[in-house]
Parts: sequence; structure tokens; C-alpha cells
Amino acid sequence: MTEQKTWMFTFGWGQPNAGCVQPIEAEDAYAARLKMMSLYGKNWSFQYTEEQFNASPLIAGYKRLPIVKVSPEEAKELYLSEEVSA
Repeated sequence: MTEQKTWMFTFGWGQPNAGCVQPIEAEDAYAARLKMMSLYGKNWSFQYTEEQFNASPLIAGYKRLPIVKVSPEEAKELYLSEEVSA
């Protein structure tokens, strides 16, 4: 089983959830990004590792939204849905 990692997604000013960060726990960056797209479409700005996010003083004051967890099974479904839509 692949170890889960937390990915952080920020929202741009003028977007819903501006000033917030959405943590997503997934097995890889791509699964996390697909989940973020399924939740918010294109209404977000940047993806960071948790380490990158925590090291940045510019975004330290962002409000954290509740963590979203992507199981390995859900990741497979996200990958398949991405292949179908491509």
C-alpha cells in the first residue's frame, strides 16, 4: 500500500474560499489534483506539498478547510474518469 501524503491547495483572491487552503490526503499529487478538480473545478490557484506550504510565510495565515481523504480505491476511480474525459 502506498503511503498517503497531504497536498495543500490555495484559492485566488476573488474566488470562492479566497484566503483558505484545502488539504487533501492522497497517494500522489495527481490523485490529489483530480480530487480538487472534482470538488472545485478550476476555482483554485496553486498546489503545494504540506512541507512547502508550511515553509511559506506568505500563506501561513490561510484558514484551513477540513481535510479531504482520497482512498486508493477512489484514486483509481478518479484516474479512470480522467481517461474517459480526455
